Amino acid sequence: MFFSKSAKKAACSVLVAGCFFAAAVLAVAPSCSNGGEDEGYAPLNLPVISVVTEGGAPIADKENYVGCNVTVYNTDDEYCIAKAAAGIRGRGNSTWTYDKKPYRIKFDKKTSLFGWEKNKSWVLLAMYQDFSNIKDYAAFCMSRAAGVQPYSPEAAHVELVLNGQYMGLYLLTEQVDENKGRTDVKEDFSESDTRVPFLVELDEGAPDEGEEGVDYFSLPDGEGIRHYAVKYPKADERYTQQQFDYIKDYITAVNNVCHDGQATEEEVARLIDIPSFINYYLVQELMGQAEINWKSVFMSKTTDGKLVMGPVWDFDWAAGGPMSEGGDNIYQGWYSTSSWFKNMLGKQWFFDLTAERWEELLPRVGEVTEYLAGYKEYIAPAAQRNAEKWDYDEDDSLMDFGEYYDWVIKYISDRSQLISQLLNVG
Repeated sequence: MFFSKSAKKAACSVLVAGCFFAAAVLAVAPSCSNGGEDEGYAPLNLPVISVVTEGGAPIADKENYVGCNVTVYNTDDEYCIAKAAAGIRGRGNSTWTYDKKPYRIKFDKKTSLFGWEKNKSWVLLAMYQDFSNIKDYAAFCMSRAAGVQPYSPEAAHVELVLNGQYMGLYLLTEQVDENKGRTDVKEDFSESDTRVPFLVELDEGAPDEGEEGVDYFSLPDGEGIRHYAVKYPKADERYTQQQFDYIKDYITAVNNVCHDGQATEEEVARLIDIPSFINYYLVQELMGQAEINWKSVFMSKTTDGKLVMGPVWDFDWAAGGPMSEGGDNIYQGWYSTSSWFKNMLGKQWFFDLTAERWEELLPRVGEVTEYLAGYKEYIAPAAQRNAEKWDYDEDDSLMDFGEYYDWVIKYISDRSQLISQLLNVG
C-alpha cells in the first residue's frame, strides 16, 4: 500500500503484511505538481490522477477506449508521471450506471504506479455505494495479511481530475488479469496443447456479456446454476474447442469434489491448492462478502499447477451492504450459503484446517483493524470533499463519512470475534 516517503518517516510506521501501520496520522508532503493544468482545483493531501482525453472527448461506454494522457502529481517525485499516453473507458456492471463512474486506464506502455509492478491496465474504483470509502482497501489489506494468492491488489486512495473537472475520491488499484505481478498465469501454448493455463471468474453476469461454450460455462451448485467466465485465455487467444473444454472440465471436477461430502483431503488436494482456498475464504467471511455465492470470485491455474483462489475483489456490497443504515446487528452466520466453501466447511478435516489457520491469523487481523481505524484521518478531507460533490444522502437519513467509516471498522472487528466463535477458536 502506498504512502509518500515523508509520511513514512514522520509516522513511526512498521511494515506489516504490505501495508504501513502508522501510529500517527499520515500527511503527504508532495514535491511535484501538474504544471497548473487543473485550473480551479486545489489538491489536498492525496495523490492526484489527472486525465485529459483527446479533444476533451467524453467517456461514453465500457467497450471503447478514448485516447488520453495521464498525469500523476501531488506525490513524491519518483512517483510523478507527466502526460503518459493511454486510453480510458468505463468499467463495472451495475456500478457503471451510477452518477459517479468507475474507469479502467490502459497505458500504451507498461507503467509502474507508486513503485508497483509495471502493467498496462489499472482501475479507478468509484466507491459510490461505499461512503465509508474503505471497504475495498480494507479487504486488500486483510488479503495481504492473510497471504491470499496469487496476489493481493495494490491500492491507493487518490483524487481524480478528468478534463480539468474534479471527479472525487477514487481507489486506484490493479486490474485482475493474467499478467506478471498479478495472477501470473500467462504462458505460451500451441494448437496441439489440450492443457492450458487459465483465469476464471464466478460471475452471475456472464450470460449478459458473452456466449456460452465460448466465453463462459455453467455448472449446478447447491441451490441453482452458477456461471463461470473465462477471463484468460480469451476466445481469440485459444486455438481449439478442446482448450475451452479442458478449463470447463477442470472446474467441473473441482465443483464435484467440493460437493462430495466424503471427499478426503488427499482427493481435494489433487485439484486444489487448499491453503489458498482457506486464506481466501477467511478474508471473504471477515469482510461479510455475500457475493461470494455468485460473483467476483476469481480463480486461476498454471498449466502444471493446481487451482488457486484469488485475488479478492469488489467489496461495495460487503460489511453490511451498500449504503447501510448501520445498527448493532452483525449477521451471525457464514455468508457462503450455497458455494463451494459451505460444502468444504462441512468436511471435518477442512473445518479443522480453517480453524487452525484462523487462530494463526488473528494477531494480524487485529493489527490491520487497528491500522485501518487510524487511516480514517488520512482520507477524511478528501472523503468530505467527495461527499459534497456526490450527494448520496439527499434526505439526510444515512450516516456521514466519519460515522459510517467507524461503523465498518467495528463491523470487521465484530465479524472477527464471531468467526472465532463459529470455528471454536479461543
